[in-house]
Amino acid sequence: MIPPDLTREVKISLKTAMGQLGYILGQIDDEGQAENILLQLKAVKALLDKTTLELLDGTYRKAMAEKIALAHQNCPGDCGNEAAIERLRRLFSDIPLEEVPERLKEAEALYERLKKYLSKKNLDTPLSGK
Repeated sequence: MIPPDLTREVKISLKTAMGQLGYILGQIDDEGQAENILLQLKAVKALLDKTTLELLDGTYRKAMAEKIALAHQNCPGDCGNEAAIERLRRLFSDIPLEEVPERLKEAEALYERLKKYLSKKNLDTPLSGK
């Protein structure tokens, strides 16, 4: 889920990009505006890149932190994933934003393996989260 303050920021960025694109559409037939159009396109691209990174940081990174924390808290010490959990926990703050979605998948897979392990061992360690 995207937090409301981030949703607001993303909407503002998207509306700004739409305004810039509208300007570009209005100027596209004017050959004298070619340089300005390229400049505006670069500005739109930069704005969308920034917005994408904000979404990654605000949603994926939070979800990943929750999965790592849950796995770390609930692994009884012999769950078979200790090394992977510890690696993700130590590297978390240094993971580049572009890699966050892939690392989130890794954390989710660890979480699922841990759930199966706890169920198989009939351990009542509560796992919360999705």
